[in-house]
Amino acid sequence: MGPVLRVQNSELTDAAFSPDGHCIVTAGTDRTVRVWTAGTGEETLICSGHEAGVLGVRFSPDGGSVASAGGDGTVRLWDARSGRELLTLRGHISYVQALAFHPGGQVLASGSTDETVRLWDVPSGKQLHVLQGHTGPVRGLCFSPNGRRLASAGEDGTVRIWDVVTGKEMLGLPDSGKVRGVAFSPDGWRLATGSSDGTLKIWDASPRGD
Repeated sequence: MGPVLRVQNSELTDAAFSPDGHCIVTAGTDRTVRVWTAGTGEETLICSGHEAGVLGVRFSPDGGSVASAGGDGTVRLWDARSGRELLTLRGHISYVQALAFHPGGQVLASGSTDETVRLWDVPSGKQLHVLQGHTGPVRGLCFSPNGRRLASAGEDGTVRIWDVVTGKEMLGLPDSGKVRGVAFSPDGWRLATGSSDGTLKIWDASPRGD
């Protein structure tokens, strides 16, 4: 076993590796985002600013920034080297639980208990689309490998696939439980989902002209 990362007086709610695998970012109920060296477990950075616990974290594809999802309804972007807050994205009206970066790094998706998915332009912080259709909290997000589609996992028992450019729903897949996680296959032709009924399902997500 490698190093054990520990934060006093906090639960860790999420973790993600940097693209090069050298660092790990964690989210905590103490309202902090922390960056650690993966090999040694040394804490190298603490980012503070959220007004409630942090529920999700992701590195950008180039590793230069970190996105965090807050119980305060905000999404925040941080410089992964200095810890400086770059942007605060406001729009959700409840907890933000899910995050996903577009493969190109210029778009960020966020999912919330307010039943919406929002797409943000990372350089400017502008909200691009509000994706509406779920009737329960959104717990998981994943872009297709080419970045043209976004899959969202909902506690309403559905998985929805969206056109990233237009924001239109392309496909809705009914599940038999609350869907907590979703992932595209590397070729983008299949979709895996995990739900509260204890099942892992593999769906045909053929691009069909994508």
